[in-house]
Amino acid sequence: MSETVKRPQLIKSLVFLIRGEQLLLGMKRRGFGQGLFNGIGGKVKSGEDILEAATRECMEEIQVRPHRLNPIAKLSFINQRYADNLVFAFSCDQWAGTPSTSEEMIPKWFNLSDIPYDKMWEGDSYWLPRVLANEKIAGVFYFDNQDRLLDYHIATLLEVEISNLNQF
Repeated sequence: MSETVKRPQLIKSLVFLIRGEQLLLGMKRRGFGQGLFNGIGGKVKSGEDILEAATRECMEEIQVRPHRLNPIAKLSFINQRYADNLVFAFSCDQWAGTPSTSEEMIPKWFNLSDIPYDKMWEGDSYWLPRVLANEKIAGVFYFDNQDRLLDYHIATLLEVEISNLNQF
């Protein structure tokens, strides 16, 4: 009889600021994902819900307070080197403040037609265009111990699933 070993899982938020036909990405300056562009976000701290974590991360990383977070995706990233990541992604078109560089991130605006997928996590090019086209999704992405994408699965979420996206 074989036992299933439960891998550690981190719950994270991810926010994409959208201004007209532009998307804000942050170049990670240190730690996990260093040198790659991504949305703004990070780990949920004890006692926080996902919306509180998303707001805190935006304030810490780019000095912006989001006013309206719209759930766009629930993503699982399974990696052979790290703890698994369950990521709740949001878009945001209203915020206070001007995106500014921090010790963690260098924010940069990109036209939606010029997103630098070659400087992002492998796999982002499969799911991000779908949510930018207003599709709500759930996805699972499997990576090897060199951060190479092995496989992925993406499904469109129903409206009832969207309303429960920020609850876990």
